[in-house]
Amino acid sequence: MHIVLMLLLGLGVLPQRAPLEKIQWYKSLDDALEVAKARNVIVLLSFHRDGDKKAKLQLRGTFNNQLFVKRAKEQFVCVIAHRGAVQGEEHQVDQVVDPRSGATVYKCPLYEGITCEHHRTIYRQNQAKYKFKEPPATFLLDPAGEVLVGPVGFPPGALHASKKIDEAQKKLEGKSISASRYRKILKSFNKAEGKFADEKYMYAISAYRKLEKNRSFTPVLKALATEALKEINEVGMQLIEKGMKVREEDAEGGLKLLKKVRYGFKGLEAGDKAKKIIDEIKG
Repeated sequence: MHIVLMLLLGLGVLPQRAPLEKIQWYKSLDDALEVAKARNVIVLLSFHRDGDKKAKLQLRGTFNNQLFVKRAKEQFVCVIAHRGAVQGEEHQVDQVVDPRSGATVYKCPLYEGITCEHHRTIYRQNQAKYKFKEPPATFLLDPAGEVLVGPVGFPPGALHASKKIDEAQKKLEGKSISASRYRKILKSFNKAEGKFADEKYMYAISAYRKLEKNRSFTPVLKALATEALKEINEVGMQLIEKGMKVREEDAEGGLKLLKKVRYGFKGLEAGDKAKKIIDEIKG
């Protein structure tokens, strides 16, 4: 067995261990809050600095804990505010060459998905609003940015931190949407937007109606669908106006355009208005 293992090592054919998952940090608190509102989830906002033993402990014990990471990626959103070193050396930006473009990409070696400039900016912008004595300080916020759980006594270990997450999430009203489901919902919105862009108004209206009536959606997501329907209706109103102008010189052409609105915008105000005008024209 030992000989076989040595041969496999020499040939480089042993199965590779899957890379560890990492928390995906948001580039700004505003971005995180926008997503949190859409999903109705909490925001974890943590203030750190280089050279702090407690911060290192939280980084290893919680933010790199695989169970906590998997939960963070699905159930809430994370923002890191990290400033320079209190003592010793500050961590340096990683420079990576993109294999496709050849361009140099700057990444933070500690936090996935952001640069060091991102987490420094977040620290500067939010330090005064969220009061604490010294970092590390972790807050759990509602989607409006209000504190649900403060930094006092926030545990560095993943198990106890998860209990704090549960405590904060229970304070939110309504259903929450997981990250994986949210991605699927965004795809549905993108498909509906594509129908709208291609001027396939009937299909776009149908798609947005389904999104608007989905009972499991948060109010924010329903409002997005409602707003999209308003935009489509405005296009229909503009086409009606255009059809009426066309009729001044081309009666049949104008009527054809009005009929297009009548059928293509059925269920919206524009469709009803086009039908009423057509009925009046026909007498």
